Amino acid sequence: MHGLLDSPAVFNALKRCLGDQRQPLLIPELPLRFGLTPISEAAELLGSHIEAAFGLEQPIDLLGFSIGGVIARTWIQLLGGQRRTRRFTSVGSPQQGTLTAQPWPGSTAAASIRPST
Repeated sequence: MHGLLDSPAVFNALKRCLGDQRQPLLIPELPLRFGLTPISEAAELLGSHIEAAFGLEQPIDLLGFSIGGVIARTWIQLLGGQRRTRRFTSVGSPQQGTLTAQPWPGSTAAASIRPST
């Protein structure tokens, strides 16, 4: 999963490095709309992409970058993804919130990753 201001292109170098070693490979594009898409909605869409690509049962490995890691974790923990996820790697993801989410008024995604006080 890509980050908030990224697209699947952020993984192009990784995809080239992997070559055919990790096939099939799904790198979905989620319309995060600069944080206006709620994380729960993005997680549901991620689940739809996974189901369309791999069916309902195939075990998968997930890699999430930045807010993509939060979206993937949400899918795993709240939407049943734990039943089929073998490995989950989160890179640079604000799993416990981030102060950089504070200045994003109106952003539902940012609101859900603001650290609690």
